[in-house]
Amino acid sequence: MALLDFDGVLCDMEPFAYELNEHRGVGNRWSRFYCHTSQAAPVDAGVELVAALDRLGWRYAVSAIRPAGYRPMVGPWLRQHLTKSRPAEWWYVDEIPGWSAVDNKRAHWVQAMVSRDAPVCPLFVDDEPAVVEKLIDRGVPAMCLDELAGLSDADLAGVLEYSLKGAIEQQNALRVQARHKGILPTARDKTSPPRR
Repeated sequence: MALLDFDGVLCDMEPFAYELNEHRGVGNRWSRFYCHTSQAAPVDAGVELVAALDRLGWRYAVSAIRPAGYRPMVGPWLRQHLTKSRPAEWWYVDEIPGWSAVDNKRAHWVQAMVSRDAPVCPLFVDDEPAVVEKLIDRGVPAMCLDELAGLSDADLAGVLEYSLKGAIEQQNALRVQARHKGILPTARDKTSPPRR
């Protein structure tokens, strides 16, 4: 299973970035920004990546770093725009206040890795090279969407298989740590029952 960042890999929120301008009126600028989710277009390269994963028989999950109040916006957007591929197996929509985007994304990846229901997650796909570098520094196998865009199915399969080699061992270690600490996987929205 690949874990795909929602904003930037699948959903193009860039046209609404003007809402984040600090000089733009009163109120919560992030709230105004996220309220445009239903109007956002899909990122073509991300939609093609989902289709390629589907052709290869790989599942995917979605990571959205948004406050929990904006969780209801993610599912409808995914159902509306990713109609030609099977739906995401899981989506992780939350944000731990005070944590960086990288730390929140890593937390989503760890949740995916320790979940009893989910398969191994050998790859996190993000749209920002700086975020990818930081994720890699924190032990997350990550790649930038631009690196995967345009790959043939055979080449993408090679990347996924290469990433999978170390991920199974990594998953086992993370699950042992989680059990040792008494941490159970957190509840998440499931878009469909897990398939093995």
